[in-house]
Amino acid sequence: MAETELLPFEKPRRFRFDLVFPALFKPKQTFAAILADEKGNWLTPLLVLSILAVILVLAAGPIRQQIASVPPTPPEDFQWWTPEQQAQFMASGETRSSPLFIYGLPALNSLLQVWVGWALLAAVLHLTLTLSGSRHSFTSALNLVGWASLPFGIRFIVQTVYYFSTQTLIASPGLSGFVPAGMGGGTNFLIPLLGMVDLYLIWQFALVVIGAASGSQMPAAKAAITCLVAFLITLVLFALPGFAVAQLSSLSVARPFFF
Repeated sequence: MAETELLPFEKPRRFRFDLVFPALFKPKQTFAAILADEKGNWLTPLLVLSILAVILVLAAGPIRQQIASVPPTPPEDFQWWTPEQQAQFMASGETRSSPLFIYGLPALNSLLQVWVGWALLAAVLHLTLTLSGSRHSFTSALNLVGWASLPFGIRFIVQTVYYFSTQTLIASPGLSGFVPAGMGGGTNFLIPLLGMVDLYLIWQFALVVIGAASGSQMPAAKAAITCLVAFLITLVLFALPGFAVAQLSSLSVARPFFF
């Protein structure tokens, strides 16, 4: 009896940095291979995005430090405040220039945006694809959204170069610059919503559509509509915190309180 020749066993690699550039520029073949893997392979793109997000915070740190070093302008009724309230107001300016506010909290916020945004979009996408008849697993949705989010790494690199070259922060990201400021009401919702819409989000959407269509065997048009619904829901959910902060900051009080 002829002996069966055994192929050498290749241990799965935990990190697939070799797929980073193909996922961006050769998505059809790359996402087919990514989604064929039944295990989670999303750690590589999330790690790349996390590193680039922290580098971006470090690049913006000196600019924030310079802005925070400017003494805050006292309000009109500052002279009527108690000495304790005046001291607390002046001390708040020093607190904002601490490393925690310059680097720590911005880095935490950036990492939360990367990881929470990935998980939220994957969950919503999995729900919409399931309702559309796809039988993809949640792990496949996590893999798809993770690798399709790599264009945000390009955004981080571009913004880092911008900070180093101009020494100024980006005031109106995305399409938020087209919304008139100070209007209140619906503009408080449009500003954070449109602030997330840019070329890199469109790039991510295109990659998700390519992956969803190839992985679920759905027609391209149906996959695009399903993914568009998922993206709109996720954008609205992500814009709600910014809208709530804008609404609260627009409230006026008769006397400031410090705790």
